[in-house]
Amino acid sequence: MRTRGKEEIVSIFDMDSRLTKSLSGLYSLFILNVLFIICCLPVVTIGIAQCSLYASILEIKNGNTQAPFVIYCGAVKKYGKKSFSLGLIELFGIGVFYLDWLIINLSHKNFSYNLKVLYFGIGILLLVTLFHAIPMSLGYKKSLKHLIKESFIAASLNLVPSFILLAGAFVLSILFNISVLVTMALFSFFLVIGFSWVTYFHVLLIEQNNKYKNES
Repeated sequence: MRTRGKEEIVSIFDMDSRLTKSLSGLYSLFILNVLFIICCLPVVTIGIAQCSLYASILEIKNGNTQAPFVIYCGAVKKYGKKSFSLGLIELFGIGVFYLDWLIINLSHKNFSYNLKVLYFGIGILLLVTLFHAIPMSLGYKKSLKHLIKESFIAASLNLVPSFILLAGAFVLSILFNISVLVTMALFSFFLVIGFSWVTYFHVLLIEQNNKYKNES
């Protein structure tokens, strides 16, 4: 009986057990999340941080057993140049949208209502397009102009992943405004593992969508 109990304990902490793999995955997501936040600190490097996070998660998911730090640094080196330009486009688009939104809010009510609807639609389109452009940029050899164009087409065709991402962003925006306690909890979650978890979920979503298309 005692021997059987020891064997069960050993099997739980075996390197190939489900528990050990889950803990290893959480550890990798935590390290990648920290590296992502550090890489985002200069702001202009947000594109590099995003693409490197996607590339690192794909590498780990495909069986790369190197340390997360090594994988992330390799992704920064590999995708840094194009992802930097993509990040600048992303920051420019968000900056222009936010500036126009502030101007509209200061304008006349009747005039601003129609523009609010228009810019809300543009903001959604921008968000969904960028969600597709970042993972698509990995291994993409054409120009950024073609990348943005194909990302827009992909966002239009892949309605289910786009809708889920938008729904998630909408739910988060509501949760952040519920109370200070909820806001602090969500802030802590994203500070520890949130960004890498969302990226991992997005990767799974893309893979499932592609698998469904291939089967159809």
